[in-house]
Amino acid sequence: MTSDDQDRLISYDISIAALAVYLFFAPWVWGYSELRMAAWNSWLSGAAIAGLSVWMYLRPQILLGVAHSLGGLWVLTAPWALHVSADAKVLWTHVAVGTGIIAFTVAEASHLLGDDGRSGGSFAF
Repeated sequence: MTSDDQDRLISYDISIAALAVYLFFAPWVWGYSELRMAAWNSWLSGAAIAGLSVWMYLRPQILLGVAHSLGGLWVLTAPWALHVSADAKVLWTHVAVGTGIIAFTVAEASHLLGDDGRSGGSFAF
């Protein structure tokens, strides 16, 4: 793996971590910390996804990418699953962050697998 490839993978992990940190602080930034279910979801999901990003940075693995994708999917759908979608701040924060996490995870997986869809061999199962 070249230095440019490594830098690109690091940028994906940093971007996902930044979105997770934003999600963690969103209840205070956007003023929905009184909505307990939404706030706790933001705090726990943000912390878990940030932790996965650190782990992915230290050792890129496709299974961690799958965990990122599932975390992003949860964040994206959580406002409806937790019945807090009526609050626009909660809804759009989760939709934007979840979509961003999924997009960066797909880009990272695509880069790890190579453009032709075959395994590049630089990750472990």
